[in-house]
Amino acid sequence: GGTESSANATVAALDADTDRPISSNDEADVMAGSGCKYDILTNRHDAATTVVDGLVTKEGGELNARFDVEFTPMERIALTANGNLQRIFSSYYDAPVHVHVDSCARRREDAHLSPRATGFDRGSIDDNFDPTIHRPEMFMMNVDDAIWDRIVRIQVHDRTICRATSIISVRSPHCIGLIEDGSVGLGQMFRYLDKLPTFSLLDAGRAAKKEEEDSANEFRGGLWRTYELQCEELTCLIHEEFHRDAWNII
Repeated sequence: GGTESSANATVAALDADTDRPISSNDEADVMAGSGCKYDILTNRHDAATTVVDGLVTKEGGELNARFDVEFTPMERIALTANGNLQRIFSSYYDAPVHVHVDSCARRREDAHLSPRATGFDRGSIDDNFDPTIHRPEMFMMNVDDAIWDRIVRIQVHDRTICRATSIISVRSPHCIGLIEDGSVGLGQMFRYLDKLPTFSLLDAGRAAKKEEEDSANEFRGGLWRTYELQCEELTCLIHEEFHRDAWNII
C-alpha cells in the first residue's frame, strides 16, 4: 500500500464518481459536500457545550460573534453546510457543479510518528489550516491505521469556487483494503458503509488580503472553514477555502 500506482488507482476511482455534474440522484463525494447525520457546532476553542441533532443557534445568531467575522448571509449558509455544499452552489447558480480530485495519496507509515509530516506541499495549502491544532489526536494512531492526504476543487461555470484540503484517517482494515485496490474511492466510503457521518465545525474565518496578491490569488478575502466528518471506521479533517466572489462569479 501507499505506492504511486495505488494512489493513482484511488484517484481514478474517485474521478470516475465525482468528476461530473451534480444531479438529483448524484451525491457521490461526501467529503466534497453530500449529506451528514448531525450538525455539531463547536467553537474554535472546543468549548464544553455542543448541540447534537439539528442546527441550533442562539437568539440573534452566533456565527459572526463566535468567529469575530462579519460573514454575509450566503457565507453563513456555506459555513454551516453539513455535507450539502455542492447542492447549495448548484441551486444558487442553477448550474451543474463538478468536483475535481487534484491529488489523493496515502501517507507513508513512519509519518504517523511526526505530527508535522503530511503528504502536502506546504506551499499549496492555506496557512489557516494546521491539523496539529485542530485534531492532534489524528496523528496518535494505531500502526494498523492509514492516512490519506487529498485535495479537491469544486467548480461551477468552469470557475473554481472552493478548494478542499482533507486528511482522512481510516481505522478499518477492510476499508483500507478497498481503497488500496481501487474498489471504493475515499469520497464514496461513507456511502459504501451506509453511514451518515457526524459533522463538527471546528474553525472559520476570512483569508487576509495582501495587496500584491489580490489579482493573482482569488481566495484572498474569501471565507474559509475547518470541519470534521466522522464515523466509527474513519475520520475526515477538511479545510475549505472559498473564492472571494464565490457568490458572484458570473
